[in-house]
Amino acid sequence: MRITLNDMLANIETTETELEKSVEERTSALKIALESSETANVYKAQIMSMVSHEMKTPLHAIGDICNYWLSVYRMILFSLKIEHYMQRH
Repeated sequence: MRITLNDMLANIETTETELEKSVEERTSALKIALESSETANVYKAQIMSMVSHEMKTPLHAIGDICNYWLSVYRMILFSLKIEHYMQRH
């Protein structure tokens, strides 16, 4: 079987068309995947922002309560020290 120059050119053109189609399909799929990824990143950022805020609020309250009880403890300790000092003098 003899392949002519015209057959080779036709084969090259067919292969080129198939490759272009394949590249277009993959590019389209990648664009869709990129858009989905970008959307997911936006949602992730929103969720992290809300979680961060929701976690900070109770933590601040816990910190305030700890600071309150620490100041109460210090006042009691100071009172005991004064009482002890007064008893010695």
